[in-house]
Amino acid sequence: MAPPVEDNVLNVTGYRVYWKRQNDQWESARSATFMIDQQDPLDRNGFRLTRVRVEGLEPGTPYEFAGTALNSAGEGTRSTAISRRTSEASAPQPAEVKSRMDSQYPDKYLLRWVVTSNGGSPINKYMIRWRKINFSNTIPPEIVGHTPWQTVSVEPPGNDEYKVDDLEPQSDYELEMVAYNRIGGSAPTRIQFKTAYGTKPPRPDRVGAAVGQSCNQVLLASVALLSTARLWL
Repeated sequence: MAPPVEDNVLNVTGYRVYWKRQNDQWESARSATFMIDQQDPLDRNGFRLTRVRVEGLEPGTPYEFAGTALNSAGEGTRSTAISRRTSEASAPQPAEVKSRMDSQYPDKYLLRWVVTSNGGSPINKYMIRWRKINFSNTIPPEIVGHTPWQTVSVEPPGNDEYKVDDLEPQSDYELEMVAYNRIGGSAPTRIQFKTAYGTKPPRPDRVGAAVGQSCNQVLLASVALLSTARLWL
């Protein structure tokens, strides 16, 4: 958007955009305010060209849009409406991983991500799978071996991270992630990461088994001592 070309007007500081479905009345229109960013490019008249992003529209639906300019005096006259039709719903865009490629933990990796577009339909799950890989000593190194895939399903809403655990210390892993909506799945996002040097903590179930075994050994030792004491008596 660009401000109207007029003389002796106050500097435009932002815009208010109005939109509605094509067959609705303007009284039911929604609106959003967008302030001018001084980093926006200039048009041929020296005014800032501001890009606005209207979200929450329905796929495959005709809309009408109009705008007003804002300055310190208030809101200007609404512009002539333009008509646009949103594209049909599609599979989501691939997730963009925000995590580091080297884990700070020896036995787990915290995966964080964002999805820039859900394709016009809410994301209903993420499928994540990973496996340990071995590299050759060649340049560039190549994958020469791997363990079987392990797979989990993570369901939104609000989920944008997942802790991959029970990993081996100082090891290389390959991970794939696919976002799904009602249309289908995105192209897979693939990354490789490495766990940190250290010792892998024992699993809680193994700790419980070890404690139980120690208790049994103590109990058997106590019974043996009691039997020996009775023999001496």
